[in-house]
Amino acid sequence: NEEREKVKQPQIDTANQNQAKAQSDLKNEQDKYAQVITKVTQDKDAIANEWNAKQQELNDIVKKARTEVTVLKSELGTAKNDIASVGTELQKYTATTSTVPDGRVVWVDQRTQTAWINLGSADNLPRQQTFSVHPANITTMREDGETTTRKASAEVTRVTGAHMAEVRIIDYDLNDPVVAGDKLFTPVWHPGRKNHFAIVGSIHVNQDGTEDRAFLKDIIGQSGGVVDLELLPDASTIGPGISLNTTYLIRGDIPKSTDANDAAASKVAKLMSEIENNARNHGARVISVQQFLDDMGYTNRERIFRSGMGDDFSVSQGTKPGQPTFSRGSSSDLFRKRSAPPSAY
Repeated sequence: NEEREKVKQPQIDTANQNQAKAQSDLKNEQDKYAQVITKVTQDKDAIANEWNAKQQELNDIVKKARTEVTVLKSELGTAKNDIASVGTELQKYTATTSTVPDGRVVWVDQRTQTAWINLGSADNLPRQQTFSVHPANITTMREDGETTTRKASAEVTRVTGAHMAEVRIIDYDLNDPVVAGDKLFTPVWHPGRKNHFAIVGSIHVNQDGTEDRAFLKDIIGQSGGVVDLELLPDASTIGPGISLNTTYLIRGDIPKSTDANDAAASKVAKLMSEIENNARNHGARVISVQQFLDDMGYTNRERIFRSGMGDDFSVSQGTKPGQPTFSRGSSSDLFRKRSAPPSAY
C-alpha cells in the first residue's frame, strides 16, 4: 500500500496541477471572450448610431427633394400655362397676319379669262404659282372654322415686269367673275420670305386611295417653301423640328390599320396630337390638306376613269356645266398672243 501510495500521490499532484492550469486557461479565455463581446457590442452600438444618423440625413434629403419636386411641378404647370397662353396669342397674331392678301388683280380679260396681277420678278414670283382669288372687300382670306371666300383660282403663266405678271383664271364661276381689285392669296408663297411647314398624317389629294405626300411636298418645294418636320407612317420623323419659323402644320388623316397588332398606327395618332399641340404653342396654324389646297387655289385637273366605280366613261366627264364637250374646229384664245392694256401697268 505504501508503495502504491508513493506512485499514486505524484499522479494526483500532476492531475491537480493540470486541472488548476486548465481552470486558469479557461478563465483567461473567458476574459478574452468577454472583452470581444464588449467590443462587438460597442461596435454594434456605434454602427447603429451611425445608421440612425444616416437614415435621418437621408430622410431629410428625401423630404427636401419632395418639397423641391412639388415646387418644380407647380412652376412647370405655370410655365406650361404661360406657354399655352403665349401660343394662343401668337396663333391669333399669325392667324391674322398669315392670311392677309399676297397681291391683287389689276386687270381682267373676261373673254379669255386672263388677268394681270401686281406681283412680278422683283417679288421672286415663280411661274405656275397658283393663288386663290377672293373678293376685293375682304381683309383676311379665311379664319379658322369659317367658310372660305374663294371665288376662283389663278395660275401664273408669264412674269412680265418687276411687279406685273399674267395669270389664267381657272375654276371660276360665271355668276361671280374675277374683277380688278380682287385679292390673291396662297399659303405656300409670300413676297420676300419663305414659309415653313410641318406635315403629319396620311396625305390624300386626289382621293384615289394612294398616298400623295410626295405631291404635297413638291407643291411646297416648287413655291420655295420649307418642310421643318414630317411625321412618317412608321412613326419616325424627318426634319429639324417645329420652331417659331413654322407657319403651317398641314394635318392629314389619322392612319387606319386593320392589323390589331400594328402599334405604329396608334403611335402615329398619339404623335400627331403632340406635334399639333407643339405647333399651336409655336404660333403655327393647323390646317387640313383640303383647306391648304383651297387656300392656294389648287384645282385637280385630272380626268381619270377607274373601272369598278359604277359609272360609264364618257368624254363629258370632268367638264364644267355649260362648257362644250366637242372641238370647235379652231384654236382657243388661250393660245393666241395677247398683252395687257397700257393702263394695267
